[in-house]
Amino acid sequence: MTLSWTSAEYGKVERIFFPELERRKQDFIKNGVKFAYYTSADVAKSILENKKIWMRNIQTMNDPSEFIYGEKLFGRLKGSPVWKRFENALNSIRPLQASQTMFIFDTWASLMKTATFITCFSEHDKEEDQNGRLSMWRAYGGRNGVALIFKAGAMSLENESLAVQAMPVSYLSEDKFIESFTKIVDKLEINVAQHGINNNVFAFLVARFLRLLLLCTKHPGFHEEREWRVIAQPAEKCTDFIERNIEIVRGTPQVVYKMIMKEQPAKGIKDIDLHKLLEKIIIGPCDFPEISRDALLELMDHAGVQGKDERIVVSGIPLRYF
Repeated sequence: MTLSWTSAEYGKVERIFFPELERRKQDFIKNGVKFAYYTSADVAKSILENKKIWMRNIQTMNDPSEFIYGEKLFGRLKGSPVWKRFENALNSIRPLQASQTMFIFDTWASLMKTATFITCFSEHDKEEDQNGRLSMWRAYGGRNGVALIFKAGAMSLENESLAVQAMPVSYLSEDKFIESFTKIVDKLEINVAQHGINNNVFAFLVARFLRLLLLCTKHPGFHEEREWRVIAQPAEKCTDFIERNIEIVRGTPQVVYKMIMKEQPAKGIKDIDLHKLLEKIIIGPCDFPEISRDALLELMDHAGVQGKDERIVVSGIPLRYF
């Protein structure tokens, strides 16, 4: 059986699980909030040359405990009283609705480590335009870090033609995670009888947002990262917006999916050209900042970035490497 749903149906379930998501995205656009992609100079070069951003398997994240933490919280959630309320709310639609939902979730969970690919951005404030964020320079890019600063539209990528999902990370303790899920169940209990969505589709969408909760929850100690994750699960759906390649990363061969940052109007893909979304580049603390600047200026020129001279700065943070 093939399932399909409208954007309105998808939005109904999204508002139950992430009620502030759409408002936050619109506020970002309205207020000119930007997103930073902290990386190494060689990765920045690749992005500018190829107009592609890599999405890597979640097992290859800088800290694998990030994923384990979400699994741990979810396991404890299922042993809490609010989980029974969640199941009862689903079963009020029809008998075994909760079982169907969790069967879909568990089927995906068994493939999660091999079938989920992400790339990560960080919310970027205007006050960081000149120097970037010290903690991010320390964590990403090594001795030659670069931050690509994107307009808010970079977090509005998801739609049916792109098959990716942009989500904010929540930094929650176990108690706060259960408290947050309790608010979700409160909304579910109020809205479930009037959801007006095919029951099979509703089960699928609820399972999808459960896994996004798992994927986008991190330890509160990481809160200053203010991370957003762009998530793809190509086993579920793959499009012309992302391409599959085998790459060698730090000596390890692996599958990598790449977001193609080029407009493809004939395929319904627009407003995502690199030169339109890229706001500026900050060169992080490094040994040869002016040499890096000259090279990146040339790459920006080849990429078609307008006003490149005003769009690249060298961070003034006196960070030293030993």
